[in-house]
Amino acid sequence: MSLSRVDRVLAQFELEPIPVDGRPFDPELMEAVEVAGDSGRPVGEVVEEIRRGYLWRGVLFRFAQVKVAR
Repeated sequence: MSLSRVDRVLAQFELEPIPVDGRPFDPELMEAVEVAGDSGRPVGEVVEEIRRGYLWRGVLFRFAQVKVAR
């Protein structure tokens, strides 16, 4: 299945990805699985998305797993 097809199916079921890159870490929506020491970014900012998280009808469906600046 192509990625665009997967995206269409997710939209059909009202699942939307949680935007994380460059945003402050939010423990209500994200899970920190790694910490970046020398990223050059402000402390607590998301450096990389490891695993995409989703909201379903505005409610948390799956946490986003992220790498956070220290």
